[in-house]
Amino acid sequence: MGINSIKKVEPCNRAFNSNKKNKSRDEFIKKLKNSVTGLDDHIVMEIDNEPFEDREEDLKLYNALKKYDFDFKNHSFRWAKENCKLIAFPPITVPGHLRGKFKEYINDLDIKEKEKRDVGFSITIKYALYIKENPKDIIKSYTANGMKNLVTNLLIYNEKYKKINEKLSIIKYENTKLVLNKLLEYINTKY
Repeated sequence: MGINSIKKVEPCNRAFNSNKKNKSRDEFIKKLKNSVTGLDDHIVMEIDNEPFEDREEDLKLYNALKKYDFDFKNHSFRWAKENCKLIAFPPITVPGHLRGKFKEYINDLDIKEKEKRDVGFSITIKYALYIKENPKDIIKSYTANGMKNLVTNLLIYNEKYKKINEKLSIIKYENTKLVLNKLLEYINTKY
């Protein structure tokens, strides 16, 4: 399984990428029910009970997991997030709005699209390497303090890459630092 076997996760529905902040609960429920079918109806209620700001990202996550044949038949969405062993940054156990903010910060970088993808992938790889070296720091269940500590530790871990004097490495280092600092600032103001 090489790097080429990793597929980009596409948004599940154009409507979920809307910038409208005043979406009604009924609109979201309709989209949710259209997206979740059959045996996974219990997921509709679970995602609907999430805070409004988390729902769209959780629905995108549900669709991504479902696309890769994760079985929700006998499991809750929360259980799936905690036990699917998917390595992603931010960890999939964090609230949806935090995953959304991370994507927003990556998209706001003033670099080429390919470099944005490289920065996002680089942060995920750094997270994977970090938890390999520090398995006790894996976030199985989300806490604000746990995420603050993780981002702080990733910022420290990122400093290892400061010394590499190659253009792409410098871009990754600087933009990783920028994104993680914005994320930490958001976490500190939100919680």
